[in-house]
Amino acid sequence: MPNVNSRAPIPKSQKWIRITILAIGIFVTVCFLVGDPVMRSYRKRDMKDAVAQQGAAEVVTVILPRINEMGDRIPPFVSVRFRGGIYTASKAYNTERLTPGKQAHILYRVGKSGEVVVDSVDSLEPSASP
Repeated sequence: MPNVNSRAPIPKSQKWIRITILAIGIFVTVCFLVGDPVMRSYRKRDMKDAVAQQGAAEVVTVILPRINEMGDRIPPFVSVRFRGGIYTASKAYNTERLTPGKQAHILYRVGKSGEVVVDSVDSLEPSASP
């Protein structure tokens, strides 16, 4: 009586394909686990002695802060065009007064490698005092 639960042996070519896919998966996982901390430490060293500077930049994108379906607050997203590149700001203030195409006040740093990091964006218009 034949065994119903027995499987046919896996062909040799399929074994190598499975081993290759598994090896690629392990390689990608290790790269993410090792590569991310290495890149973070590089950026941290690059920005270590960078002096904060002020300037004006053109606002490219503004997404106002909102609350998602889960009730979590999503911070505003603002990107600016500055020194020939488009940069995302870490923090944004008075986003309701920022308009794409208009100028905004930015606080930025330039690292040793020349990388620009925009720390904050604020409206150039004076705030209305009550």
